[in-house]
Amino acid sequence: MDIKLNKKAQYFQLATNDGWEKVLGHGIKVGDHLFCIVPFKSELVISEAQSGAQLMNVSYPEELYQVLETKEEVMKLFEILGEEIKKVIESVDDFDEHVNQLIDMTKEQLGEKPNMVLWEGVYWEDV
Repeated sequence: MDIKLNKKAQYFQLATNDGWEKVLGHGIKVGDHLFCIVPFKSELVISEAQSGAQLMNVSYPEELYQVLETKEEVMKLFEILGEEIKKVIESVDDFDEHVNQLIDMTKEQLGEKPNMVLWEGVYWEDV
């Protein structure tokens, strides 16, 4: 399962208790699935991008960003997180069906997800 990280920051729509929230993060494609990694205060929120549903949170001490001095070092951390996402995908019997359930659930609770450009020039309709 390939892991491909978009090193350019991009906008995503996340499902929240208050509705769809537009956030800035990095896209990471693991196999056929696109996720986003979004830094919030002292944690990284990793969400499945098509549904906007949260997959996991990774807490980190603020000192970590002081140690990671370059964008390349931060991107390396995100690639390591890609390996963790891969483990989650592999641990679920039918991850595609799980994603479809998440899409249905967020659509029912929040309405249609606003259309967002995911990779430069690529929309969800093209994926």
